[in-house]
Amino acid sequence: MQCVVIGEYTAIYARAIESTFGGSGGRVLCIGDCVEDDGTIRPSWKDKTEGRLGKTIFPVKGDTNENYQGMDRPLDVVVLSTCGKYHEMASLISRWAGLVRKGGVLCGTQYDRDQYPASVSAIDEVFGMRKTSKSDSGLWYVSPGDEGEAFRGG
Repeated sequence: MQCVVIGEYTAIYARAIESTFGGSGGRVLCIGDCVEDDGTIRPSWKDKTEGRLGKTIFPVKGDTNENYQGMDRPLDVVVLSTCGKYHEMASLISRWAGLVRKGGVLCGTQYDRDQYPASVSAIDEVFGMRKTSKSDSGLWYVSPGDEGEAFRGG
């Protein structure tokens, strides 16, 4: 499996994803809270990987605007643990959604209209409310399923 976690708390989400790999293996790339401006790995982030750093969990230097173009394979899972202004979120969601393979999942942690109105509006606008599954806890996900083109504007 090829996965990316973007934003905050990336090590925690990466560990949860990595624990599902089983025998098939995979890697989780983390972008956001893992690397200092000088390129060194944040010690607090490294501690949260619980020994998985460099084995299945990998920090990525830079930000989401720099890194999405360098992805060399379709992704199985993209987790967005971030929020922001409407146009920033819509752009982020659209860019990363285009890299998710058919049958993959794009998901996030901030589907709460009261706390994150711009992010929720961006999610609803990009995917449409009926294609987005949501929980009461604020988690959301979209999967192309049999449609295959849901992430690519189809």
